[in-house]
Amino acid sequence: MKKIRTVIIIFLIIFLARGIYLKENNSNEVNLKSDENFERYDDLSSSIKVIKDRAKDNKDYAYIYENINKLPDDLVKLAAKREEALGFILGYLKDDKSLAKKSEEFGVNNPVKFYLQYDKRWGYSKYAGGLIATRGCMPTTLSMALSGCGIDKSPKEIAKYAEKNGYVDDGMSSWNLVCDYLNAQGVNVHGIMKSEITKELGKGNYVILSLGPGYFTDKGHILLACGLDDRGRLILNDPNSVYNSINRWNYEKIKKQIKGAWAISKE
Repeated sequence: MKKIRTVIIIFLIIFLARGIYLKENNSNEVNLKSDENFERYDDLSSSIKVIKDRAKDNKDYAYIYENINKLPDDLVKLAAKREEALGFILGYLKDDKSLAKKSEEFGVNNPVKFYLQYDKRWGYSKYAGGLIATRGCMPTTLSMALSGCGIDKSPKEIAKYAEKNGYVDDGMSSWNLVCDYLNAQGVNVHGIMKSEITKELGKGNYVILSLGPGYFTDKGHILLACGLDDRGRLILNDPNSVYNSINRWNYEKIKKQIKGAWAISKE
């Protein structure tokens, strides 16, 4: 009898412990799709408020707001910041890539072919613990730079290379990928001082820029400077923004946000 009682007590302890474990580990998780789970890490209150306000007059934002718990943090923030990403977000929620657009459909007419991270051809692909849509600024920028040199490499292809060869750490692309990958493609690239950026662009070269918090990003971002306009302003291919790519930028206005720069010679 004592033996049976001991077995019952042990069983109850295991059962209760398992229940506590499951509760703690599932409380912040949402079963997004059959093979994915995610946790909330960031304060999304401001982003959710933007989406909620837009939902009052827009049925697509209303759908996103109704399904906000099915979006990982990065996509919630993307939905709030970039209206041009609306189709991409809907495509994610409805599992229908046809709702998203290709980069060419946004009408950016810059000296180098413009690519968005949330292009339906590669944006849904996983990268750096998230998606190319939200974490693939480096592969997308390198793809644009190579395109300007007559080399066709998609952001998805570059992202796969980066992950396979150890150029991704803590959800971010390594700066080493810039020179290592472009040199491997036969492209002449080298690091430059910020003060040399406009000079390089004036010679017809391209410049990859790494930026800190400011006009382009809350954390860190990579984009391509692909020329100067007739007033000496920078023409930028920002893989995360149509607005930033259509507008022109005074170097003095953004120079404090520039953390690194690499010049690409087309010769």
